Amino acid sequence: MGDGVWSLATAVSAKRSIAALEGRPEALDVQNNAERDLRRLWGKYGFTLPIPVQDMVHECAEDGQTIPTCYLQPQDWVKHWMDTYPKLLCGEGDPSSNLRIFWKVFQQNHPTHEVFRFHSGHLDQVVPLLCHGDEGRAVKKTNYYVLSVESPLGSTQDAGLYCSCCDDLSFRANIPPYGNDSGTLTAEELAIAEKQITNFKGHSYLSKYLIFGIGGWLYKKRPSLIRRLLEKFSENMNTLFHQGVQLKSGKQVYAALIGLKGDQDFQERAMHLRRSFRHLGTVNHIGFCPLCLAGSSADLPFEDFTEQPAWLATLHGDRPWDALDEPALSTVPYDIGSPEQLIAPDLFHSLKTGIGRDIVGGIVIVLVRLGFMDYEGSTRNIDDRLTRAHGRFKLWCLSNKKSAGLRSFSTSYFNIKDRTSAPWTNSKGSDTTLLLQWCLFELTLQLRTPTVIGYDEILRVGVQLCQAALGLRLLNHHGLWLPRSCARLFYVHCMTLLRSYSWLGKEVLRLSIRAFMLKPKCHAIHHLAWTVRRALERGATLIASPQMTACDTNEDFIGRISRLSRRVGFRHCDKHVCERYFLKVAALVKRKWRQKVKQPTKRRRTSL
Repeated sequence: MGDGVWSLATAVSAKRSIAALEGRPEALDVQNNAERDLRRLWGKYGFTLPIPVQDMVHECAEDGQTIPTCYLQPQDWVKHWMDTYPKLLCGEGDPSSNLRIFWKVFQQNHPTHEVFRFHSGHLDQVVPLLCHGDEGRAVKKTNYYVLSVESPLGSTQDAGLYCSCCDDLSFRANIPPYGNDSGTLTAEELAIAEKQITNFKGHSYLSKYLIFGIGGWLYKKRPSLIRRLLEKFSENMNTLFHQGVQLKSGKQVYAALIGLKGDQDFQERAMHLRRSFRHLGTVNHIGFCPLCLAGSSADLPFEDFTEQPAWLATLHGDRPWDALDEPALSTVPYDIGSPEQLIAPDLFHSLKTGIGRDIVGGIVIVLVRLGFMDYEGSTRNIDDRLTRAHGRFKLWCLSNKKSAGLRSFSTSYFNIKDRTSAPWTNSKGSDTTLLLQWCLFELTLQLRTPTVIGYDEILRVGVQLCQAALGLRLLNHHGLWLPRSCARLFYVHCMTLLRSYSWLGKEVLRLSIRAFMLKPKCHAIHHLAWTVRRALERGATLIASPQMTACDTNEDFIGRISRLSRRVGFRHCDKHVCERYFLKVAALVKRKWRQKVKQPTKRRRTSL
């Protein structure tokens, strides 16, 4: 930014501050004019995005107040990126070829999507979109609700992708093929599909696009605000699906929604779920899965981890919301027969911040209480034992050059109040992965040179459990689509994890230790595994990677947007967040493609 731009920006800011401090009657008008001049300045020098911020006024039935909010339309995002940088939506390579191949492979995984009925002749003009929502931390311990859209196609090439799945499968000759390859993809199409990657690399601002953000001080007492904004988003997605947008080249481009990402709390509120993972009954049988009727009766246990569980017969048979309270997102064109498939299971919330925490908590507490962390003359109370365990973890981190965010092991960290408490760690996703790696090291070491005799089977199954949980990271070394061998290995890891986890829970209970509790997130992982297996049995050449609907990078995006909300005032917070978000995105785009800012030419003065 040149000196002239900085001088003008400084003058505008000073003019606004002086007017506000003097308390003049026209101070508000001066401030608004100054902000308008500053926005015009940003647009003139290309420091922001030419995407309009739409205003909306709500008449809240809760308290009768009139609340203004703002939002961004998904069609504006699609039009802008397809006109300027189509790679951000279509990935590397030719956009039309990428979109055409994406939908051809996706059809093998989900053939009943509405896009194949409405846009069968021009799928190369349809952009796939995912929707994500979550709450971040705003000022004064309030929340900031954020909704965004993204394309599953990544634009940052990753030279570090490698696959060793075939070698791992060679040691498991008894694994069935789960169907045969239908061979519907040509060699050219297969080559294009194999180059398509997920959007996990690069800055999250370049792959996630804000739709709206709203502070908890507004929507906590007025739930109708969120509902109305979601209705508006659904209307926009319907328009984008049926009518599309026209690009500068005259080409018409459409978009189709392929999944709703987020944690269980967001999905429950957005889809008005009466069956959700937060409704598991402790006494009575209550259906809690939005995709099936697992847990609704004794004949449909969600703990059934067999190859053909009983709940499969109820899959997509009953809507998880009331007919009189149908969610607005269910009206977006997706799947007439089973619109609830829009709710995408998420490996991040199911494993890293889900049962991965229970695995670590169970293994550590079992090792501690069985005396594996003791030595001759050591104290036996739980606090000292956990301190010794943390010392071993710190030593492992130092030797492997790892850095963990946790400071210590304590009963509160493992959520233990007494011996009847089922332990789980209050760890973030990266720490959960580190703890799983350390647990695998400790269990393997105890198997080779045990310090306590008589628990070899528990140690062996614990090793198997940690290997399966860590084995799911194979998705990080693959692109958007999994070859059949890699998909088979993913399915095997999921089922091994679930069965080992269930076995350990029963076995340690015989030792009067309560751990490895079965939770709804176990059932969510089973759904992920079954989705992959169903695609295999359909004969799909490539299977959609579950990482497509994972929320790892979305957590980074939510954190960044929430941080912006803490840097601006309450008044017009949402609009100011959008403006600062635009500034950062524009800067990242210029940096990514190394484009120079075009400065306006100065007029040369001529003497008379």
